[in-house]
Amino acid sequence: MNAPSVSIELSDGSWTARWRCSDGSRPRYKICRAAGVSRERAKDMFLAKVEQGLVQLQPPAKPAPTPPRETTIGDLIDRWLPILRSDERLKQGTRADYVLLLTSCVRPAIGDVPWSAFSAQRLAEWLDSIPARGSVRNKRNLVSKLCRYALSHGWVTGENPCRSEMVREHVPSRRRGSAMSKPRLTEEQARALLASVDDPVWHLRYLIALSSGLRDAEIAGLRWRSLATHGGVLCYDISSTLARGRRVETTKTESSARLVPVHPMAADALDRWRGVGWREHTGRDPEGDDFILADPDGNPWRPTEVAKRYRADLEKAGLPTRTPTGAPFTFHSIRGTALSWIASHGCAPDVLRFVSGHAATEVCGDYYLAILPMLPAMARAVASIELCDDDDESGPVTGGPFPIAAVRQTAENRQKTTALQEIHRARGPV
Repeated sequence: MNAPSVSIELSDGSWTARWRCSDGSRPRYKICRAAGVSRERAKDMFLAKVEQGLVQLQPPAKPAPTPPRETTIGDLIDRWLPILRSDERLKQGTRADYVLLLTSCVRPAIGDVPWSAFSAQRLAEWLDSIPARGSVRNKRNLVSKLCRYALSHGWVTGENPCRSEMVREHVPSRRRGSAMSKPRLTEEQARALLASVDDPVWHLRYLIALSSGLRDAEIAGLRWRSLATHGGVLCYDISSTLARGRRVETTKTESSARLVPVHPMAADALDRWRGVGWREHTGRDPEGDDFILADPDGNPWRPTEVAKRYRADLEKAGLPTRTPTGAPFTFHSIRGTALSWIASHGCAPDVLRFVSGHAATEVCGDYYLAILPMLPAMARAVASIELCDDDDESGPVTGGPFPIAAVRQTAENRQKTTALQEIHRARGPV
């Protein structure tokens, strides 16, 4: 482009340069005072400044308009996170799990993917790349919630790729495995596990789980006032749970709030733990609001990496840590173990639903009215779990060098257990 012609004019006692730009504008530049300076000299001074780049004869070229950045999955996550954190319809623990999964897993993997390129094929490829196949369904469901919320609030347009049939084919089904694939213990193996555990708190934790089928968070949330007699039956009154971070929360579902009979051996162990063991563990006497399985300071305690600890104790007891099909044993699998034992001892399905906390929703409103007639049958089914060695005349092996469950029961407790078992056999299946 040719340089514009410059005219030097005298204005208010100063030499001023003026020229016409390509966009039609006429800029004005004050060169110097006119006194003692000729017009030619002023023009030379101005052109020198132009050569030095101090003056631009043409306006800078306007940059090409940048197309608007396309919305990515990461943008949707950033908009959804504050809403998710404040959603009171979800439990605090659920919200924390969702936030952790979105920030540590979903965003690093697909956060840079534009919404227009987030197809069912792209989603299926990501799901296939997840090494932990058991978590694929949870991740797909969470991303589906994100997409559904974004679409319903007009953040993006189109279809939810998570609902594609292609994606569903890449998500492991919830098919129930065969008996060989389920991590279950036999009652003989459970006795071996209890006999090998030396830590008093973990021994009691295993004993409660194996004899009741309670969830990990429900066991951690048990307080001394949770032990109550209903209809002449000593029960765990499950009304709260202890989430990670020592947060006391409501039960998983409404039907999870329930009464579960206490096994005779667990009742004896709890009585001993409350009388001596808890005091030695914490340095003070327990109160009703204290947690049964507290830390040494008497505060709520829910251990981390319970699955690793459980498998380590199984290995110590000489027991398998995986099923023949490779499924690992977890602490939650103890729940399935206990419930399968209770069912195998003749517990009716309706009664088993109450024990497990899977009761029908319509029954929950009149729970205590409905549960009282069932408690004796539930207690007989729970007491049928053989956690003692019948061949040992001196008493059942409970393991653990501490007062809650001595290595041998007293003769009096042994007689009580035998009498209860005889009553159960005389009454027959539940």
